[in-house]
Amino acid sequence: MSAIRTLWFCGLLLFVAGDHTDLTYFLDASGKLQPIRTTADWNERRASILTAMQEVMGPLPGEGRRVPLDVSEAESVPMPKFVRKKITYAAESGDRVPAYLLLPIGGAERRPAMLCLHQTTDIGKGEPVGLGGLPKLRYAQELAERGYVCLVPDYPSFGDYQYDFDLGETAFAGVEVSGDKIGTSGTKVSWGFAGRLGAKVGEQGKLYGVAGYNTENCSSCNDDAFSAGAGYQQGLGKSFYVKGEYRHFFTSNGLPDADAVVAGVGMRF
Repeated sequence: MSAIRTLWFCGLLLFVAGDHTDLTYFLDASGKLQPIRTTADWNERRASILTAMQEVMGPLPGEGRRVPLDVSEAESVPMPKFVRKKITYAAESGDRVPAYLLLPIGGAERRPAMLCLHQTTDIGKGEPVGLGGLPKLRYAQELAERGYVCLVPDYPSFGDYQYDFDLGETAFAGVEVSGDKIGTSGTKVSWGFAGRLGAKVGEQGKLYGVAGYNTENCSSCNDDAFSAGAGYQQGLGKSFYVKGEYRHFFTSNGLPDADAVVAGVGMRF
């Protein structure tokens, strides 16, 4: 069924949009290609783009989920031809998007602007702005040097956007990766990998169950372990949160199982 739907959908895209990289035309009521000459013509093409996009991504969120942008600036770095600002902004209640904002220096007050998306890379928004990755993909940096204002956000689970994925209005799921090092000689970093599933509580609270695996603390310790537990996380405004978590560790080296309770304060970047 999914294969048939995919083939049908591809055909629909070709009929509605033709060459989707060519933005100089629209389809009239009879399905014929017409050049874009007016704002009304462009609105016809824009409607086709939104329809095709929502076939892939799902419907756009309604007015009820929109919130003020509430932009917060974390740093500002002057570059030869632009200023690179590290910001976050509100996408919906309880969710802030990390991004870079590139502002050209001098010139006109009103400038063209671009939304610059990154490819599938761990550093996310850092690649388009020139902070790593492939030099040929630093296109936001190049556009800013040419006078464009550029907004470069992280996609969820990339860069600074470590994200719990919504499962409807009240539930969520997420993954965590951690690294812990005991401050004595002869030890190494113990890597932890965990998944969590839970319910949203109020505006910024999350109650969840968690299960994961931690590698050993040293080469001869043989103390790697699976764990399971539960926790609660509470947001404190737009930048900070507190979290308390209980874990039971199932050891595999003949030693008794262990229990741990952790509480701490975190900061969203």
